[in-house]
Amino acid sequence: MPDPETELLLNPSGFVLVGMGGFFAGVAKVPIASLIMVAEMTGGYSLIVPIMIVSTVSYLLLGETSLYEKQVSTRIDSPAHVGDFVVDILDHISVKEALPPDRKLEVVPEGMQLEEILQLFVHSNQNNFPVVDKIGRLKGILSLTDIRGACTKKNFINW
Repeated sequence: MPDPETELLLNPSGFVLVGMGGFFAGVAKVPIASLIMVAEMTGGYSLIVPIMIVSTVSYLLLGETSLYEKQVSTRIDSPAHVGDFVVDILDHISVKEALPPDRKLEVVPEGMQLEEILQLFVHSNQNNFPVVDKIGRLKGILSLTDIRGACTKKNFINW
């Protein structure tokens, strides 16, 4: 009686699975995923060595050819992952280090009237203003977008 582990190696369906996995590894640039898929489809690891060889050869021979025309080669080239790399850099820098020492940061006190805020926005080159309480603790951020939104609301400001 043949061994169930080696039976698939001699069966034509084993060749089909290895060929399919190798093709997918090359055109989709996912050799590891092909290994996992073939192992899952067969329910064992008897085809791991053949699929490793075929996937590697297929991956290397196809070079830049890809099934997905918009696929980029690395995560750093992907627009979807741009934020992943920026966040790590900003984790190690404080606001004090990021601001130039000669730049004056204008803040909005919590009780400031809208007319005063508008004048502050008009005469400043800042786009965002920290809102602070009487002690100087940060309570929020007021941006130009927030002011524009407030000014466009009907009957909010009587000019």
